[in-house]
Amino acid sequence: MIQTKLTLNPISWKQINYHKEVEKLMYPDGFHKTKNHGLWKLRTKLNNREWEAIKHLFSFYDKTSVQKNIIKNMKYYGWATVNPVEVIKILYQIRNT
Repeated sequence: MIQTKLTLNPISWKQINYHKEVEKLMYPDGFHKTKNHGLWKLRTKLNNREWEAIKHLFSFYDKTSVQKNIIKNMKYYGWATVNPVEVIKILYQIRNT
């Protein structure tokens, strides 16, 4: 028997609720609810291949950089992103191909 790989992307992005998918893999930190923006952090562990693919979307925040920036209600310091949907798209693309 020969196993073949699908050439088309099995994910149909039009049918996915981005907010629910983002909440499965990420959590908000330093999120300003009334302005509806903020930082998102990963809830899941990644392998090296996945991290290298999404690393450019993340920035590292420590106590000194957070105090200088607008985000003052951040609880945990470290890697965070402001583009959670792009991160989810890349991760799902890697994991489903």
